[in-house]
Amino acid sequence: MFYHDINPILGTIGPVKIYWYGILFVIGLLLYVFLTRWIFKRSELSVKKLETLFVYLFFGFLIGARLGHVFFYQWGYYSKNIGDIVKVWEGGLNSHGATIGLLAAYFLFYFISKKKNPEFIFYKYSDLLVIAIPVVAMMVRIGNFINAEVLGRATSLPWGVIYEGLGQSIARHPVQIYEALMALVIFLVLFSVYLNKQTKPYFLTFSFFILYFGTRFTIEFFKEYQVLDASGTWSLGMTMGQVLSVIPIIVSLVYFIYFYPRK
Repeated sequence: MFYHDINPILGTIGPVKIYWYGILFVIGLLLYVFLTRWIFKRSELSVKKLETLFVYLFFGFLIGARLGHVFFYQWGYYSKNIGDIVKVWEGGLNSHGATIGLLAAYFLFYFISKKKNPEFIFYKYSDLLVIAIPVVAMMVRIGNFINAEVLGRATSLPWGVIYEGLGQSIARHPVQIYEALMALVIFLVLFSVYLNKQTKPYFLTFSFFILYFGTRFTIEFFKEYQVLDASGTWSLGMTMGQVLSVIPIIVSLVYFIYFYPRK
C-alpha cells in the first residue's frame, strides 16, 4: 500500500503559494506546444498560424475545463463561492469541459481563417492538434493525485493508496495514475499512427475521442461511484463522467462505422 500524505504546495513566493498542480499543468502545456510545433513543421503547415491558434486554444481549454468542473461537478459549492472559480491553480479542471472549450476555440479560429483564406481545410489542423492533447491530460491527472482529489473506490490490491492527509484509513484505487498512464498510451498510439501511416481525414481526431473518452468511461467504474440522481433512472446508474463521455464515443462510432469506410 502507498500512504499518501503529499503536500500539494511546492513552496511560496511571498504571499503566493506555488502548487504542484499548477507547475504540472504548465509543464503539460509547454510539452503540448513543443510537440505540436514539431508535428506542424514535419507536416509542412504554417507554424506562424499555429502560434495564433495556440492563443485561441489556451483560453478555450482553460475556460472550458474550469467551467466544466464548476457546472458539471461542484456548482453547489461555487454558486456560493463565485470568487473561487478563478482559482485554477488549486485544482479542478474537467476534460469534458476542456473538450467543449477547445472545439469552440477551434471553430472560432476556423471561421475567422476561412474568411481570409477560403482554402483553409478543417481536418488538416484538427487531426494534428489532437495528437499531443493526452500529454496535458496526463500531467493534470498527476496533479490530481498529488492534490488527493478525484478519488478511487476502495480496493484490496497491493497498489492501493491510503490518503492519510485526508484522514482516511482505507486503500483506494489510484485512478488518477490509471488515467495518467492511459493518456500516455493514447498519445503514443496517436503519435505512432501519425508517423507511420497516411490516414483519412478526421481519422486521428475521432481516434482521440474514442480512445480517450472510451478509457475515461471505463476508469469511472473504479472511481468513487455516485449516480447522478437518487433513483438512477435518467442516468441509467452512470456517473457524470460516464454520461458526458457517451456523446463523443457515439459520435466517433458513427464516423468509423458510417463515414470511414467511404472515400
